Amino acid sequence: MRKSILFLLGILIFCNLVMAKTEKKRVYSISELVDMAIKSNLSVKMAKDDINKSNSQVKQAWSALIPDISVSQTNIKMNNFMGFGVQYGNGWSLNIAQPLYTGGKIESAYKISLLGKKLSNDSFENEKQQITYNVITNAINILKLEKLVSVAEKSLKLIEEHKKIAIANLNVGIAVKNDVLRVEVREATVKSQLTTNRANLEKAKKSLAFLLNYSLNGDFSIKEFDNSSENISCDIDKLFKTAIKFRPDIKILNKQLEIAKRNIRIAYADRFPTVSAFASKSMGENISTSHQSWQIGLKADLTLIDGGYISGKINEKKAEYEKIKKKLALLEDNIKLQLKMATLDLESSSSNIDVAKIAVEQALENLRLTENRFKSGTVSSINVLDDEVALTEARTRYFTSLYDYKLAEAKLYLEQGRIEELTKLL
Repeated sequence: MRKSILFLLGILIFCNLVMAKTEKKRVYSISELVDMAIKSNLSVKMAKDDINKSNSQVKQAWSALIPDISVSQTNIKMNNFMGFGVQYGNGWSLNIAQPLYTGGKIESAYKISLLGKKLSNDSFENEKQQITYNVITNAINILKLEKLVSVAEKSLKLIEEHKKIAIANLNVGIAVKNDVLRVEVREATVKSQLTTNRANLEKAKKSLAFLLNYSLNGDFSIKEFDNSSENISCDIDKLFKTAIKFRPDIKILNKQLEIAKRNIRIAYADRFPTVSAFASKSMGENISTSHQSWQIGLKADLTLIDGGYISGKINEKKAEYEKIKKKLALLEDNIKLQLKMATLDLESSSSNIDVAKIAVEQALENLRLTENRFKSGTVSSINVLDDEVALTEARTRYFTSLYDYKLAEAKLYLEQGRIEELTKLL
């Protein structure tokens, strides 16, 4: 019996191993990853909850514009102190109240709730753009680091081969100890770079998984995108106008400014009287009598002395308004700065691509010539190793510049508030 159980367990383990090996790695495009993040990211979900909250606040503000109607009923049982035993009574009343004039308080509160609804939509869009940008940059970094890891692994294999040759040559007396040491130094350097790149790759993958709320199942890879560079306008004035039009954080501050302006109006409204109309009807009866009554009227309230409370409140709201104005001006200045930095990074990366591409071509040609000389016996394997390392470094710079260009491009799209347009191109 025990042998049968162990045999079955062995079969299950073997089947799981076979399935794990044959399971295909899922390949995602960057646009697919962005869609997954928007659906599953908790920050985006919280921003969506704020939209639902603002919709409820609009309904609450609207309720203040319509009459307040209430009805009540009472049933009483009491002991008569005059000795007539227990008495019963019941009654009901209907009450209606309607504000007629509040100095614009209710109207302003309703308009603020509408602005709050639009603001929550802008905040949702802002959160989406930030998540989209973070997913794109993480995905690009993963692709870049995968290239760098691959280049370093190939370089390390070549170095290990050269190390064997150098040791063999040292043993037969046609090489010196210095040749082996040079190879070992190269080996240690590449191993260090490989370890760093692998660690950074793992961190980038974990960061991407966090953005997607860990909705990625199993091993995955990211689909490579077109690495060709586009002719993007670097006119700062034109880019700034686009940013002012599309950036959700600019829209948010403009709406906050309008809300602050209306809060000032509400504060001023406390200096004016409030007028409301009311009406009520009530009926009641007990064991011996019954009665009914009604009333209708107007009610006015006006604060005469408040110890400076209203003036203080007005000044407070004015200060909030001025603070938001300064935040808006500061944000606009920062946008101009970030646009300038993004365009400089884009131009620099574009130039680096051209330079790195030429360097790779030169390194390849130089290695070809050195290998021919090595075959003819005029140079040692160490010279070949040096040129192979130079080619590795050139390729590393080339891949780095390619993906850095895409990172700079993503940053420029983000600063314009157009990051979703870039997603369609990846």
